[in-house]
Amino acid sequence: MVVLIVLCFCILLLSFLASSMEAALFSVTSIEIEQMVERRLPGAERLRANKEDIQESIVAIVILNNLSNIAGSILVGALAVEVFGELWVGIFSAILTFIIILLGEVVPKTIGEHYAAAYARGTARLVSLLRVVFKPLILLINVLARPFGGNPATSRRLSEDEIKVLARMSHRDGSILDTENILIRRVLQLDDIMARDIMTPRTVVTALKASDTLADVAEELYTASVSRIPLYEEDLDNIIGLVH
Repeated sequence: MVVLIVLCFCILLLSFLASSMEAALFSVTSIEIEQMVERRLPGAERLRANKEDIQESIVAIVILNNLSNIAGSILVGALAVEVFGELWVGIFSAILTFIIILLGEVVPKTIGEHYAAAYARGTARLVSLLRVVFKPLILLINVLARPFGGNPATSRRLSEDEIKVLARMSHRDGSILDTENILIRRVLQLDDIMARDIMTPRTVVTALKASDTLADVAEELYTASVSRIPLYEEDLDNIIGLVH
């Protein structure tokens, strides 16, 4: 009976670890990881390596989860027959299955997702170890799965549109100011705008002759709609300076 209880506990523990690590690794963002690396938190560099090769990391975690559940179920079934007899094995299996679903899947995935950054960093060393231990199996699985999924997945990079959406969401949540949101969006438009698109037409340029005195242009200065005025000599094509 004691052996059966210990074995069930080990199955639940391994299933809990695998499910929570998988959820945390999927949930933690590359931005959060980079922030942890910049702060030089323990395990951040290892977490970044796991996230960059998330295909291999997830396969390693899935292998652990399935080995523990399948092998554990076989051993538990054999011991349960000896302890409870064949009559109660079905009931015991149903109860154990429910507990595994609850404590080995639902609860750990909720925890892993809720505390993704800290949990993924704390378990980064274990995930790296699993990648080393299961390396042959991972390579075999990747080769067999390649015809169905193409090349192994790599971490995605944020596009300009996604950055704009993040800025808008951050402004909506109060994390950044409206002016900061507008500034971010306009910066991303710089490589799409031609210089001629923002130039002032010559016919409406406010400019002053360099030879004029301040008294001569006082009224023009007061009524100007701009804060920087070009100075020219002879004609507007000969700009010699700028007045603030």
